[in-house]
Amino acid sequence: MNGKRLGGSVLAGTLVFLVAAIGLTALLDPYVWPSALVALPIAVAAGVITVALTHAILTDRAARAGNSSIDGPDPVRARARLVGVVVGSVAFVVAGSAAAVVVSVGLGFSVLVALLFVALPVGLFAGVVAGLAAVTIRSGRENGSRPVT
Repeated sequence: MNGKRLGGSVLAGTLVFLVAAIGLTALLDPYVWPSALVALPIAVAAGVITVALTHAILTDRAARAGNSSIDGPDPVRARARLVGVVVGSVAFVVAGSAAAVVVSVGLGFSVLVALLFVALPVGLFAGVVAGLAAVTIRSGRENGSRPVT
């Protein structure tokens, strides 16, 4: 059932958001004021990534087990989407973190400004591009065609 996968994914993302928000706020409190403003964007990103990864993993497992609905994804597409979500999530974290470090440490902007106005857009762009590239390459391999190099 798609509703159970979506509900489970949203529940997992909410739990990760809460744990990350509370944990990061407590960890950053002695060093950064206001620590909640720095912790919340990171916690939101962690929650959203968890929702996407959990849904992709559950959809892939259901497709591989043959439990997907009639209009659900076939196993090849489900695996390609899972790879795309994983690659996109890693690219989001790596590019966003690098951009935040460069802007906050190298240029001297505040951490909050670096996170919201630089790291988030750079991470989103890198994540979307990398995820789409991974899905395209993976789908091409599964269909027997070679990706363009």
